Amino acid sequence: MYLCVVCPQGHPVAIAAAKLGSDVACPQCFTTFHAALEMDGRHHARKEESRSRRSRDDEDDDDDDEEERPKKKAKSRQRDDDDDDDEKPRSKKRASKDEDEDEDEDEDEDDDEEEEDEEEEIVWTSRKRQLNICSIGVLILQISTYFLAFFYFFAGLAVAINEILEWTDVAWFFFYILSIPLLFLNIAANMICLFMNLAIPSKAEARGPLIGALVFHGALVLIMILLLLTWGGVLMSDPQRAERMSYLLGGLFVLCFFVGLISIMAYLSKLMIFMRQHLQSSQPVTNAGFVVLFSVLCMIIVSLSPWLKDFIGGWMCFVVAFSVDLISGWAIRILIQHGALLNRLRSGIADYIRDA
Repeated sequence: MYLCVVCPQGHPVAIAAAKLGSDVACPQCFTTFHAALEMDGRHHARKEESRSRRSRDDEDDDDDDEEERPKKKAKSRQRDDDDDDDEKPRSKKRASKDEDEDEDEDEDEDDDEEEEDEEEEIVWTSRKRQLNICSIGVLILQISTYFLAFFYFFAGLAVAINEILEWTDVAWFFFYILSIPLLFLNIAANMICLFMNLAIPSKAEARGPLIGALVFHGALVLIMILLLLTWGGVLMSDPQRAERMSYLLGGLFVLCFFVGLISIMAYLSKLMIFMRQHLQSSQPVTNAGFVVLFSVLCMIIVSLSPWLKDFIGGWMCFVVAFSVDLISGWAIRILIQHGALLNRLRSGIADYIRDA
């Protein structure tokens, strides 16, 4: 059995019960003392006395605090009442001041918005002016694209009327009075667009396709003049030679038109790359390729129509008309999509002019 005693320095020491009443050394301060239970009792008695004294003092202090507390509360209540009385008229003044401040803030915000609108004015540079001219040219090109779509529509309608109903006069009306003028309008609009887009910045590196498209469209104008002279009998008086010359000039016209169309699309691809529309930059050339392919298929089917009706049967007129109209419809669809692509290109140019 072990007992706990305290050395003179106050360190607790655990000793065996047999060593009680003998001298023991403290393991912490190495002080030897007589191990007896009386020392522990005295030590604890002193602690209890000190504790009792402190508790009395604490009780006296608590009583004093309790006496002082209601006084403080009363004072605080009086102060609160006074503050409430003082704050009532002040709150009205503050409310009026807050309303005035809100009105002033609204006026300041309106002034700030007007200043921001004035600050958002476009700062025109040479590149922005060039791109603005190009944007107008792209708008004209978009209109010429719709001219070409209407050309395919009336041409397909003329082929259907001629093949199925055999109304030759009506078919020639749709082709020569409606389709051909729309084709000429397309060529004229393309030339205006090409001349305007010569103002493109040199950094775009797109003037090569522009110049090529201008050359082929100029050749189209020259070929049209020669065709008119041939049909009028000015160049050749022999009818057979005039007919052969007309076929030759017609073939050159179609070839120059297709090459000029592809050159325009190549220029648009360069312009879209310059405007950082890389994902759609290959779309113009693809659209031009499909339009050329569909046009060639329509011409081949129309040229083979008499042979098909003679060797297969008269019902082939329905096949020819349906095939031509279907191909023309696909060409019109591609041209409409191309017009939407040009609209996105114009919006990209507008964003660059406004934000750059």
